[in-house]
Amino acid sequence: MLVYLAGGVSGLTVKDAIGWREYVAERLSVAGIAVRDPLRGAEGEQHKLKKLGPAKDSNDDPAMSDKAFFNRDRWDVLTSDVILCNLAAAERVSIGSMFELAFGVMSNKLNIIVLDKHNLHDHVFVRESGVVFYDLNEAIDYILSCSGSGGIEEKESAEKE
Repeated sequence: MLVYLAGGVSGLTVKDAIGWREYVAERLSVAGIAVRDPLRGAEGEQHKLKKLGPAKDSNDDPAMSDKAFFNRDRWDVLTSDVILCNLAAAERVSIGSMFELAFGVMSNKLNIIVLDKHNLHDHVFVRESGVVFYDLNEAIDYILSCSGSGGIEEKESAEKE
């Protein structure tokens, strides 16, 4: 199974944008589930992350152009099995994440969405585009259960034995 890690970037620190993705990757890797991170390679590239947002095209580096980001992210969604879209704690609307969810819907992917209660992304189109959780760990457990690798129930059962 391959999981694409969608979620907001604009307005977040690099640490915040990357941190939850590293956490999810670690949790899923134990079950043999691979992730595709749209921020891969960004750890030392904070200056390039600032380019994400309105009308930031780079003639100097085609790999950092709007077209490159759009096409790579679309390809990542289309070639993944599950889209995990973490919109919890978002302070700005994530237009890129909305596109990624739409790509997922249009290509029959399993969209899993994490929101906070009363999140600015709490909209009928977002809610109807996937399974909504209000806790990242519950969303991860759901992915594990879908993969046959277990989730919270198997973990609790193992602890009782």
